[in-house]
Amino acid sequence: MAESGTVSESETEPSGAVAPEVAEPARSRPSTPYTRRLGEASEDLTDDDIVKVTFEIRKGDREAFNAAHAAAKLFEGYPFPKDLIVAIYNAETKRLQDQYNNGHPFPRSGKKAPRGRPIQSDR
Repeated sequence: MAESGTVSESETEPSGAVAPEVAEPARSRPSTPYTRRLGEASEDLTDDDIVKVTFEIRKGDREAFNAAHAAAKLFEGYPFPKDLIVAIYNAETKRLQDQYNNGHPFPRSGKKAPRGRPIQSDR
């Protein structure tokens, strides 16, 4: 033991000791379309990762939603319209699960949803 009650390095680690492997740190928060690298495979995503969702809606409906959100955001606790949309999306998903699947999540399809408009032939 070294002077003044401290332990020296040579007394704590045997000579030729190898440092243990350090595991990669877990992701601190989910990835988003803005933090993921381009080309990252969608199979690498977890249920907590944020994905971008787009859809069409009538202009009048969008304007009515934005006006309602602007008028009520201080009272409802949704600082951005997307926060309210996510809450509605999740509440409706839960309602459908409760009503049609005894409150359990529906089985997930291995197929991806179709993207864009289907191409129709002239035949």
